[in-house]
Amino acid sequence: MPPFTWSDSWLLLSIGAAGGRIGAPLKDIIAAGDLLNHAVFTGPELRRGLSKLVAAGYVVQVGDRFQAAGEALELLQQSNGVAIRSVWERCDRLLGLPPNSYTSDANVEDPNWSYAYASEEVVQAACREYQSEAVDATQIALHYAARMSSGRKRP
Repeated sequence: MPPFTWSDSWLLLSIGAAGGRIGAPLKDIIAAGDLLNHAVFTGPELRRGLSKLVAAGYVVQVGDRFQAAGEALELLQQSNGVAIRSVWERCDRLLGLPPNSYTSDANVEDPNWSYAYASEEVVQAACREYQSEAVDATQIALHYAARMSSGRKRP
């Protein structure tokens, strides 16, 4: 079993939140991670985490999508309706992490745990796509809120 870190648990939870059984592309995993932890994964976090989670059988890649598998899929499926913090703690336990084991490893590359698919170029493109979609969604929401506050219900 590879040596997991807190960011691997965050990544596993994000993969489950973004795509569950059907999987999700990196941009959606990055979006879920930001929603869950108010931070964006770094390239090293994604490469290390994906490499370790795939090696352990907790995640599989199908085309450009990643999905939970094995025990991780079971854990996530059994967590419907459970508070996110509790699900995250379950992911920590699955990965063998001690409670409150948060260390900063965000920018540390590990040559033993690298994932070729998640090259820096692919990660940066996925981040740009996520950020572009987030800006578009924010603009739509602000436009809608402005219309609603002016009394106009429909465009």
